[in-house]
Amino acid sequence: MIDPVVTASGQNYEKDYITDWLMNANTCPHTGAVLSDLSVRPNLLVNDLIEEWCQAEKYDRRFNQKVTELDIDGLESLLHRISSASSVSDQTEAANELRRQITNFARVGDLFFSQLPDSITRMLTPLSGEVFLSNTDLQENIITSLFNISVNEKNRTVIAQNSLAIEVLTKSLWLGTDHKQRKSASTLWVLSVIDSNKDNIGNSKAPVALVHLIKKGDSVATRAAAFAVCNIFTVLENRQRPIAAGFISELIKQMRERKDADGFLLARLASISTETGVIEEMENLEFIRDLMIILRQSSGVIAQNAIVILFEMCKTNKGRLGQLKIEENQHETFTKLAAQGTQIAVQTAEAILQWLKTLG
Repeated sequence: MIDPVVTASGQNYEKDYITDWLMNANTCPHTGAVLSDLSVRPNLLVNDLIEEWCQAEKYDRRFNQKVTELDIDGLESLLHRISSASSVSDQTEAANELRRQITNFARVGDLFFSQLPDSITRMLTPLSGEVFLSNTDLQENIITSLFNISVNEKNRTVIAQNSLAIEVLTKSLWLGTDHKQRKSASTLWVLSVIDSNKDNIGNSKAPVALVHLIKKGDSVATRAAAFAVCNIFTVLENRQRPIAAGFISELIKQMRERKDADGFLLARLASISTETGVIEEMENLEFIRDLMIILRQSSGVIAQNAIVILFEMCKTNKGRLGQLKIEENQHETFTKLAAQGTQIAVQTAEAILQWLKTLG
């Protein structure tokens, strides 16, 4: 990290990366939270720690390395070197320079699509073969470039329509380093925001790879991957693959292992709880018991998400109301929530209480 900064969400980022991100989005890449304040400030503590490590390891942070914006011919030359059967070291050097160009100059990303034919395919070509497994630096530079280009919303459709882009990102989810897996998951998350991209991603092998990544348990990768899966879930035809791969069961498993302190996983389940197939999977996993425990022990948005899911489960299967009746009689769970929950939680709790009255 060359220039560490911190955002309003409290997350640390490389200044160039987060500045570019915030030019096109108002959310935190790590948490997905909407940022009311888009300013960043230097993180002097992190900077000092990095500097100490660099001095101890004799590592050059390259603060003074200048990047000069290339013209079309210069960018064309880089793409030619990357896509040709040259030495891997030359491909890596060219990919590194291209990454720096895309990171530092917004115009380069625009030129990629307007004046450089087949630029995405040419950039990704080296990662379509066995070299993907043998050169981590080449992977890093190319995947980072792809992510940085995808930050600009107008580029996302073109990228997602390129089957090689989805293939490379999927391969990285399975075989890349932890950092590249996070970057690839984040790229798929960004791409999946666009409705027209959801079919392309959902019909590929990416959903299964995203679920595989969630199962690894890396918190950063899990968040990006879960956002991506939930985005493609809005298309009916896209639901079966991630469900069959264990998306719902894995989120519930991690919750049961107490890996959801901030309620992120629960929120993802709530966001798709109205989709066909989701409630059925939750019922098979007896998730209703977990939800009632959450309602007793939580408040605020976490309780709201829990009761929203519970409501959907009972709406599709009124036979579940007997369990809710026992819960209410023993703990007054829904009465308490109706008195002091969020607006949505109060309304939902009141609706459930009305249902319970019909049971006598």
